[in-house]
Amino acid sequence: MIKIKIAAIPPSNNQSQGKGGVKRAIGYSQTKKLWNEWIWIMRSKLKQRGELDGISLPYEKATVIIKYNFADNRRRDPDNYSGKMILDGLKNNGFIVDDSFKEIDIFPMATFGNEDNEYTEITILEGHRIREIVELMRGGDIHE
Repeated sequence: MIKIKIAAIPPSNNQSQGKGGVKRAIGYSQTKKLWNEWIWIMRSKLKQRGELDGISLPYEKATVIIKYNFADNRRRDPDNYSGKMILDGLKNNGFIVDDSFKEIDIFPMATFGNEDNEYTEITILEGHRIREIVELMRGGDIHE
């Protein structure tokens, strides 16, 4: 199991792609590049600390859990947080072979109201691991 924690949340699809044709989209390619760089930095840190020792990357098949920890309790639609920038970063930095449905299962999760600690936590498991995900969602733990 690989865990990556980034002290930011990617923009929603509405923010990054514009909403209803309105030209208020933020710099999509710049933001995507930034997330790719953050994931590269995190891979470098994991490697330095030896947390990737014995792990054969990239994973051919993987389960990816993306947990968004929002600072406020505002309503957010899950479909606006598809994880595209994150998945592309995982692929580009050699964590996963591909981000297609055949290669990965993706599970977005969210927590709210922690004003001092907004972050995105990415958990990558080798293989399709739906049984463990159900246990995790019930409050259990994932065992390697």
